[in-house]
Amino acid sequence: MKNFVCYKQGKYCLLTINILTVLTQIFSDNQTDLTFSYHLITENKTWYEAQSYCRKIYTDLVSIRDQEQNEAVKKSGMNNPFWIGLLYDDWQWADGGRSAYRNWWDDHPKSSPADCVKLVSGKMYSVPYFKWLDKNCRYAFRVLCTVK
Repeated sequence: MKNFVCYKQGKYCLLTINILTVLTQIFSDNQTDLTFSYHLITENKTWYEAQSYCRKIYTDLVSIRDQEQNEAVKKSGMNNPFWIGLLYDDWQWADGGRSAYRNWWDDHPKSSPADCVKLVSGKMYSVPYFKWLDKNCRYAFRVLCTVK
């Protein structure tokens, strides 16, 4: 366990986490002034296991509804690949929210059975990338949960 001191709106708080299993990044969404806490679960899970876990322990799988949220997740430095909350059902977010924003890798999404979405980042030919790939939901990856 590791302790961290947080500061928000003039108040201090103590955040205690198990650094080996959960990485936490807290930031503010300027549009809604909500504080989001993202939790990266380093244990690999299928998409449905990931969704169930996030809903049981936190709120849900992360939803990235616009470029600003995409940049916030990107800047958080979370290790990847990890599942996000986008699911093929007209490509809707698992939390029920809708948005037209997408950040697909070239030639994605592909056809079924790749019905769930993971986020990948890195460098290709020295050019950084931060993109979404559709994958079969039965594969296991890390998980990015969100708490509002």
